[in-house]
Amino acid sequence: VLALRPWEEGPGAAVAADLVTAGLGPDEARAAATGVLYLVLGYAFDEDQRAHAQALGVAAGPGPDSAVILDQAVALVTAGLRVTAPPD
Repeated sequence: VLALRPWEEGPGAAVAADLVTAGLGPDEARAAATGVLYLVLGYAFDEDQRAHAQALGVAAGPGPDSAVILDQAVALVTAGLRVTAPPD
């Protein structure tokens, strides 16, 4: 769905705009917003596939505590963005 609409109409554009307001350049902001978006979409896709596999009885066992891992990953990206953004 994201590939079928212009960047300006997608959810990443609003995140990128906030990052520009926070001091990142437009290219950095777009890259950061895209990265976070892909991280969250990848998480959602993995959770969906795991649920389907479990419903079909073909899951190899419990998966990692992916919600905790996602929180850690977003925290790491956020920490990196704080380092990248110029000070106020």
